[in-house]
Amino acid sequence: MLSKRLFIYDFLRLLAMLVVVLAHILHAEVSWGFIGIGIFLIMSGYLLASGEKSLSINSMLPYFRRRFIRIYPLYWIGLILFVCVTYLLAN
Repeated sequence: MLSKRLFIYDFLRLLAMLVVVLAHILHAEVSWGFIGIGIFLIMSGYLLASGEKSLSINSMLPYFRRRFIRIYPLYWIGLILFVCVTYLLAN
């Protein structure tokens, strides 16, 4: 099956990430970082929404259920590891 992925969108997101990283490295004005974050979030939201065939409530619930199952366990694993490492480094 051929992918309909357009690499220009990936390139724009990469460009936005580089703007944010460079703003941090160069201690540039805060506005550059905000511009990069805004571009990245808009592109990511657009790409997430464009992948769905219809935007009805019936199609959104399974989407959010899949996202929840994908993200939530990793969140707890990361949180537990963070707490453990912080506790070990504090002592």
